[in-house]
Amino acid sequence: MALAPHCLGHGSCMPAHPFGPGQVIVSTRMRIVMTCSSNIIHNEETLQSEDSSRVSSSKNGSGNEGSDGEQHKTLREQLRLLNLNSMSKRGSGARSVNVETPVKSNSRSARPSKGGGSGTVMNSVVVGRVLEILKTANESEEGVALAMKQFEGSFDPYDVVAILNSLKSWRQALLLFRWLRAEHSSSLNIYTYNVMLKVLRRGRQWEFSQQIAEDMANADVRPDNITYSTLISCANRCNYQDAAMAWFDRMHEAGCVPDVVTYSTMIDVYGKMGKYDEAIALYERVKQAGWKPDKVTYGTMVRLFGRAGYIRAAVSIFEEMKGSGVQPDAIVYNIMIACLGRAGRMGHALKVFEEMEREGVKPNAVTLSTVMETYSRCGNVMEGLEVFQRLRQGVACDVIVYNAVLKMCREAGLASEAEQYLREMTESGHQPNDWTYRNMISVYAKKGMAVEAHRTFSQMVEAGYQIDVMAYTSLLQAYGNAKEYNKVQEILDEMTSVNCAPDERLCCVILNLLDSCDTDEELGILRSCLRMCSSTMDTIVGQIFEENLVLRELRGELQSLLSDITEEAHKPICNSLMQLSWHKGDRNHSFQLLSLFRVLGVYTGLQTKSPTMWSLHLRSLSTGAAHCALLSWLSSVRYAIKEGQELPGRIIIETGVGNQLNADEFRLIVVISSLLKECSSPFKECADRKDWLEASGVDVTQWLESTSLDLPTVNTN
Repeated sequence: MALAPHCLGHGSCMPAHPFGPGQVIVSTRMRIVMTCSSNIIHNEETLQSEDSSRVSSSKNGSGNEGSDGEQHKTLREQLRLLNLNSMSKRGSGARSVNVETPVKSNSRSARPSKGGGSGTVMNSVVVGRVLEILKTANESEEGVALAMKQFEGSFDPYDVVAILNSLKSWRQALLLFRWLRAEHSSSLNIYTYNVMLKVLRRGRQWEFSQQIAEDMANADVRPDNITYSTLISCANRCNYQDAAMAWFDRMHEAGCVPDVVTYSTMIDVYGKMGKYDEAIALYERVKQAGWKPDKVTYGTMVRLFGRAGYIRAAVSIFEEMKGSGVQPDAIVYNIMIACLGRAGRMGHALKVFEEMEREGVKPNAVTLSTVMETYSRCGNVMEGLEVFQRLRQGVACDVIVYNAVLKMCREAGLASEAEQYLREMTESGHQPNDWTYRNMISVYAKKGMAVEAHRTFSQMVEAGYQIDVMAYTSLLQAYGNAKEYNKVQEILDEMTSVNCAPDERLCCVILNLLDSCDTDEELGILRSCLRMCSSTMDTIVGQIFEENLVLRELRGELQSLLSDITEEAHKPICNSLMQLSWHKGDRNHSFQLLSLFRVLGVYTGLQTKSPTMWSLHLRSLSTGAAHCALLSWLSSVRYAIKEGQELPGRIIIETGVGNQLNADEFRLIVVISSLLKECSSPFKECADRKDWLEASGVDVTQWLESTSLDLPTVNTN
C-alpha cells in the first residue's frame, strides 16, 4: 500500500508556508456552514469541534443560523465579520452541512444569492430532489446511475457538498461521487473532494480515501491543508499510523501549514506508535510557538500519558487544562477516569467522576460504561449499580453500557438482576453481542446454574458467534459448580474435537473445582480433566497431596510450568495451587509452597517495612494463599519481637476491598477480619482506608507475646 503517493506534488498548497526544524506555524482553520433552512453561508471557527471523535465515539451535533441582516452579505464580508466581531451564531433547529474551505476554488461561477449580491448559496430544491431520488436507489454503481436518470438539471459544488453531507451511508455517498465524476465532473472541486474525504473518514474507509486523493491528482485539483489533515486523521482512525506519518511529511513538503486539529492528530499518532518522546516534544514545540491547546489536544495528551503508564503526567496535564481555563467536557473526563481505572487508582478515578458531576458535565454512554468498569474493579459492585440507576435516566444506554452492568452482576453473582438488565437491553432495541452472551454464561456459571448457562451457550452459537476457550471455560465452570463433573469431562472432549485448546484460565477453574469436590471419585474425574489440560500441573497437584513433600522436585516442576505459561497467569495459577494445598493438603506443605513461590518471584512485595510502618499486602491473593501468608507473616513478626526489635507505630494488613466469588462473606477483607477476630487480635478496620486493617506496634507486641496462637516455623532469612 502506497502511504502517501507523490502524485500530490510539492507546492500544491498556495500560499506556501515553509517551516524548518524547531519552527512551528499553526494555522487557524475556518469552516463554512451552509444552513439548509435559510440557504445562507456562515462561518465558524473549528479548532476543537472538527474532530472530537479522536478521543471518544460520542458526538454532539448543533445547528447554525444567521440573522436577517447577514443574508445579503458576501462570503468575504461574513469572514471579515467573523474574524473581527465573532458574529457567527448557534441556531436552535436548522439542519447544517459543513464545508471546509481553506483555498479559493477554480470551479465555475457561483450562483447568485437571493438577495442579488455575489454570495454563494446552494439550491435546496436540487438537494432535496437528489436526496429523495437516492432513497430508492440500490447501493451499487448501477443502482445509483439508474436512479439518477430521474434527475434533470445541473449541480454546482455547493449542491454536491450539501448532498454528500446529508447522506448517512458513506457507500452511497461514494457511489454518487463516482457518478458525478463521470457525468458532472464540472461540479467537483476542492470543496467537494474534501467533504468526500470527510465522509470516508467518518466511515473509517482508508483505502477509498487514498483513491479519492489519487483522483484529485488526476483531476488536477490541488490539495490544501484540509485535504492533508483529513487524510492524516483518517489514516489514524483506521490504525494506519505509518500512513498518517507519511502524509504529515507530505504536508510539510508541500508547504501546507498544519492547524491545531492536525497537530492533535499527530500527537495521538505518535502515542499509538509508542513514540511518546516525539509526541511530548511536538506538544511542547507547538506550545512554545504560541499555540494554546484545546479540549481535543488536552484529551489526547491525557490518553497518551495514560497509555504509556505515566499517570502523574496524565493527572498533571488534566490539572493544567483546568488551570488554563479550558473546561473538560465529558470526553476528557471519560479519558481521565479510564486512565486512572486502568492504573488501579480506583479511588482517584471515582473522585474525578464526582468532580464531573459537581461541574455539571452531563455524562454519556461512554461515561457510564467507564464508571461501571471502575466500580467493578474496586469491588464496589452494589454502589456501582446504584450509580447506574441514578445516571441512566438521562443517557441513551447502548450494548457496551449494558455489558458493563452485566459484568458487574457477574462478579457479584446477581443472576436475577442480570436477567432483568438483559431484558431491558433487548426491549430497548439492542441485540446481544458475543460479550453479552459471555457475561450471561459467566453469571450462571458462578451460581452453578448449568441449565441456564448451556441454554445461553446454545443461543450464542445460534446467533453465529464463534465459540472460543473463554465461552467453553465458563460453561465448564457452570457444570463444575453444579457438581456435574462428568459433564466437565464431556466439555473438554468437545473442545478437543473442535481443536479449541485449553488455556491457563481453564486450568485455574479445574484447580478450583478440585478444591471444592467431596469424594475420591470426583477427585479422580477432575484429576483426569487436569491431565488433559496440563500433565505438568497434574504432577504438581500429585506432589502437593503426597505425605512427604520434596521441595527440590517440586521446584523443578514449578519452574517448568511457569516457563510454559504467560507471566500474567503465574499468580492466578499459584493462587489456585495454594488454595488447593491449604484446603486439601498438608498445611505445613502450604507454608513451604508459599516460600517457594516467593523465591521463584511469583509473590513479590508481600511484606514491606519502613521506620514508621510494617505492612502485609494480601490484595492479589486467594483466600487460602492469604490465610497462609498472614500466619507466616505473624510468625516473622513474633520472631522479630523475640529478637528484641521494637515494632513501628503502625502495623498494616492490606486486603483490598475485593469482589471475589458470589457473596460478601467470601470477600478477602471479611475472611481475614473474621480470622483475626477469632484470634482476639488488636487489628481493626482503618478509618480512612476500607481495604486496610490496622493496629499499633505496641498492641501487636502485647498480643503476640500473650497469645497461644499456633504459628508456623518459617525461615526468616
